[in-house]
Amino acid sequence: MLTDAQKIGTAWLRERRRGIYAAGAGLGKTRTTIEDFQFHQLCGDAQAMIVFAPKNASLLTWPDEVGKWAPGLKVNVLNQTWEWDDSDVYVVHYDIVKKLVAFVKKTKFWPCDYVVLDECTCARNPEAVRMVQLAPILERASFVRGLTGTPRPNTEADVYGQCQAIFQSDNPFGDSKHRFERTYFEQGYMRWDKTLKDGAKEKIRGKLEGRMLCMKSSEYLDLPDIAYVDVPIKLPRALRTQYDELKEKLFLELDDGEITAVSAGVLVNKLLQFTSGNIYEQLPHPTIEGKMIKKVHYLHDLKTKALLKIKERPLLVMRNFQHTGVPGAVHLTPDNVPDWNAKKIPLAIGHPASIGIGTNLQAGGSTLCWHTPTYSLLDRIQAEARLWRMGQKDPVVVYRLLVENTVDIAVEAAVAMKDTEQDALMNALSITRKL
Repeated sequence: MLTDAQKIGTAWLRERRRGIYAAGAGLGKTRTTIEDFQFHQLCGDAQAMIVFAPKNASLLTWPDEVGKWAPGLKVNVLNQTWEWDDSDVYVVHYDIVKKLVAFVKKTKFWPCDYVVLDECTCARNPEAVRMVQLAPILERASFVRGLTGTPRPNTEADVYGQCQAIFQSDNPFGDSKHRFERTYFEQGYMRWDKTLKDGAKEKIRGKLEGRMLCMKSSEYLDLPDIAYVDVPIKLPRALRTQYDELKEKLFLELDDGEITAVSAGVLVNKLLQFTSGNIYEQLPHPTIEGKMIKKVHYLHDLKTKALLKIKERPLLVMRNFQHTGVPGAVHLTPDNVPDWNAKKIPLAIGHPASIGIGTNLQAGGSTLCWHTPTYSLLDRIQAEARLWRMGQKDPVVVYRLLVENTVDIAVEAAVAMKDTEQDALMNALSITRKL
């Protein structure tokens, strides 16, 4: 039995051949899409579906969901076996699109007329090699569905690439990203510095009418409570002095090297490394010309100590840097997700970009900790939605380890601003406004 939200989603999809279904976590984007595909398959409009998805979603979520909701459909995960067969559903992750294209050229065969771009924000750069390679396939497809819970993870500029991928030659914003940016944005001094022109936000939303369906989880689901607990951490005087030097002078003197921050973005990342406890330095390889190696400078373990004082278990830790380690923590991978969901892993750690999209983790626990704040709204929303989603039986608690008076606080404030903008877009296009 479909939920009310899923009924609305399937009805909307059936009325169009291409569209972006932007529904919050737990509303059942996967099941809705499977239902829509089965409808068109029964009608004779579609023969086979191919799903492009983040790695974990392609390995775990899609095969499991198809088996759960449509056991009569045969699934072939193409990154495991490379052959066309009589499958109804093919699944491939974005990272191996190049291999898929080579496979298509080799076999000179393409059976899929129904294409799904799961988490289509992964397709927001139309100039990326994989999107250029996929363009002919997407153009010829009978049906193209884009699925996401965060249609604009950073700014309205993120919408263009998704529309280009889904609508191709019928992109409502035209065939030029640069023309789109000139039309709707003011260019600042720096190339990356773009601000919306007066009235541009409303014009962009107007062009998305009928092409994007936005549905918020809070409007349809009775989700458990979610609470945020900020854990303040104070830098000792010597570390505070070093931090301020890095912030103000853009470099930090270390006993065995000098690190430079040449842009605001690099500086923020360096400061986040600092507050996390270690900082990277790029050095020339001693024997291989032109190759760089990464050296890690240990600074402190303040966050690790604070984290280990959190008593709730199971606990899922989100880290931004590879050097971040927590004693006793198990690195979460597709292979051990079943162990997490069986509550066999009391302390797990992972990067939000690798486990934050399409992985169902709500059965394994209800407590998450951000070791380092992320300024990616996409990572933030998707990571927390792994636990705070339909099927979660307990209140969710999110701890945030924040070093006082540092970039940690600034990043939290910036993400809060972007979250407000996200809600504005979702509300503006929400179907409930039209009822």
